[in-house]
Amino acid sequence: MSRIQTLRGFTTISYWADDVMAAKKWYADFLGIEPYFERSGEDGKLAYVEFRLGDYQHELG
Repeated sequence: MSRIQTLRGFTTISYWADDVMAAKKWYADFLGIEPYFERSGEDGKLAYVEFRLGDYQHELG
């Protein structure tokens, strides 16, 4: 059995951030991909981003 563990996927994980733009940049840099989906709030500021990961394209929001 291998001792190396790899992230193969998950169902849905959501993290909250005070600065969504900074979080978007950090996760995009860390994951090496751009978000799959973005939504702005009523104030026009970025409110939500979602990345799709793993073999089954699970959600990280």
